[in-house]
Amino acid sequence: MMKNLLQILFSCVLFLGLQHTAWAQTEEHSIVVVGHPDTSSFPTLKVTIQMSNNDQPLEADFKLFDDDRTVIETFRLEAKAGEEAPTSGNLIFFLIDASSYPENIPLENFKRAVIESIDDFVTEADLINVGFFNKPKGDTRVLQLLDADFSRNFSQLTDQIRTRITSALEDSVKTNYAFKAIKEAIQTISNNFDEGRRLLIVLSGAPDNQDKSFTSDDLIKLADDQNISIHTINFKIDERFNPDLFERLSIGTNGKSEITRNFSDIKQTIGGILESRAQSQSDAIQQYELIFSVNVPQDGQSHEYTINYKEEPPLTLTYTAPGEAGSVSSGGFLNDYFWWIMILFLGAILGAGYWYANEIKIRRQEEEEANAEFLEQQEEEKKRLQQEKNRAVEELKEKNIRLEEQLRAKEQELLRKQEEALNQPPPIPAAPEKRDLKNTIISGGGAAPVFKVASAGMSKNFSLNKPLMTIGRAANNDIVIPEQTVSSKHATISIQKGSFFLNDLGSTNGTFINGTRIESKMLKSGDLIKLGAAQCKFEI
Repeated sequence: MMKNLLQILFSCVLFLGLQHTAWAQTEEHSIVVVGHPDTSSFPTLKVTIQMSNNDQPLEADFKLFDDDRTVIETFRLEAKAGEEAPTSGNLIFFLIDASSYPENIPLENFKRAVIESIDDFVTEADLINVGFFNKPKGDTRVLQLLDADFSRNFSQLTDQIRTRITSALEDSVKTNYAFKAIKEAIQTISNNFDEGRRLLIVLSGAPDNQDKSFTSDDLIKLADDQNISIHTINFKIDERFNPDLFERLSIGTNGKSEITRNFSDIKQTIGGILESRAQSQSDAIQQYELIFSVNVPQDGQSHEYTINYKEEPPLTLTYTAPGEAGSVSSGGFLNDYFWWIMILFLGAILGAGYWYANEIKIRRQEEEEANAEFLEQQEEEKKRLQQEKNRAVEELKEKNIRLEEQLRAKEQELLRKQEEALNQPPPIPAAPEKRDLKNTIISGGGAAPVFKVASAGMSKNFSLNKPLMTIGRAANNDIVIPEQTVSSKHATISIQKGSFFLNDLGSTNGTFINGTRIESKMLKSGDLIKLGAAQCKFEI
C-alpha cells in the first residue's frame, strides 16, 4: 500500500513539474550529449546522452548540479526508446537447491555466493528474483519465491536469502525435486513481460532426475519457447551426483554449466555468467535519457546544468528556459505556490501512509492479544482437567487404602477366632445321662457319627471321632474341603455334654444348617449343612 502511494506521489510530481535540456559534446568524456535538451515539460529536462565506449551506465555513476551549483538530488536514467536502443535490463532468476542434498555447508555456500554476486555483478538496470526448493508444499508446488515478482530491491532480497532459505532436514527419504522446481521457475519467468535477456541460474547438488513425468528435453523445449537460457552450477554431494543431465539443460538452452567445489568457484561461475551476458548486448547504439528537474524561472534566459560521470571532469552545458527574454514570469498560481502544494500533498500522502501502517499495527496487536488469550484459556482448561484427574486418582487411592485396612481387620479377627477355638480346652465330660442313642455316641457304645461332604470334584465321609474337629480349605484341617468358596478355616465340630455342635469361624461365605445361617448350633442326625458351595450332611 505504501509503495503504491509513493508511486502516485512520484507520478504527480512529474505531472505538475516542467522540464528542460541542453546540448554539448566533448571528446574528453565517456558520455556525449546528443541534440538539444527537451524543455517541453519545463522545469523537468530530458537530456539524451550516448556512451562513447559502450559502457552500461548506472544512476549511481552520475551527479547533477543546477544553475546555482546546488545538487539535483532526484533524477532518472532510462534507456532511450527505439529499434536500435539497448534493452531496459535483464531478468535474472536464481534458483537455489535447499533440499536435504546440499544441507549445511553447501547450502550456505550457495546463499553466500548469490548474495555477493547480487552486490558485485547485478546492475540497476536488471530485474531479479530468487526462489528455492526442498519438498512440495500442500498444493504440490515445489518452488518457493522470496518475492511475488521481479524486483530491483536488492537489499531486501539478500536479507530474505539469509533468513528464509533453509534446508528440508526432515526429508528422510532424500527425494530431490530439481527438475520440477526448474519447470516452475521457467513458468515464473515467462509470466514477466519486461524486455531483456532471461537468465535462469540453478545452484544444486545435481542429483538424478527422480520425477519421470518430464525430462530434460521437455525443460529445454519449454525454456526455448520462452527465450530463457538455463545456467547450472553443480556441487557434488554424494554418489547420486549426475551433472550430465544439468549440463544437457544448459547446452540445449545456450547456457553455461560448471562443477564447483567451494564458495569461490560458485561466485566466480556466477560472475562469468553475468559478465558474458553484459558483453553479449548490442554495441551499435547505447543512448539513454537523463530526466531531472531544475529550479529556475521561465524567463527565456540561458541557464546552465552540470553532469559529473564517475571520476571524469565535470561537463557543463547550457539551455534556454521557456518564456520571453528579459522578462521574469511568475508562472501563475501553480508556479508561485508549487512547493507549498507539493509539501501539502506529500504531507497528506505520508499521513495516509502513517494511518494505514498504524491501522495494520493495531490489527496485528489485536490478533496477537486474541491468540494469546485463546492460548491462555486453553492452558487453564488443561490445568483444570489435570487437577480433576489428580483429585480422582487421590480419591481412588484413599478408597483402596480403606478397603485394604478393612480386609486386614477382618482377616485378623478371623485368625483371632480360629486361635481361640483351637486353644479352647476340651470340655470336661459330664456325668452320664440317659440320652437318645441317635443324639450321643457315649450311650450304647454305637459307632461314631459321620460328616458327609459333597462338592465339585469330591465326595467323602468323615468320621467324627475327636472332641474338636476343624473344617476348611487349608490342608491342616481335620476335614479338608478343596472348594474355593470355603474359607481356609471355615468351621469346627465339637462335642459338648454328649452333643455335637457346629461353630462358624467367621467364614466369608457363611455356614448354613437346613438353609439358615448360624454361628453355633447343635447338630441332629440328618441335618443338611452348606459351607460355601459345598453340600454336607450330619448322620449318626
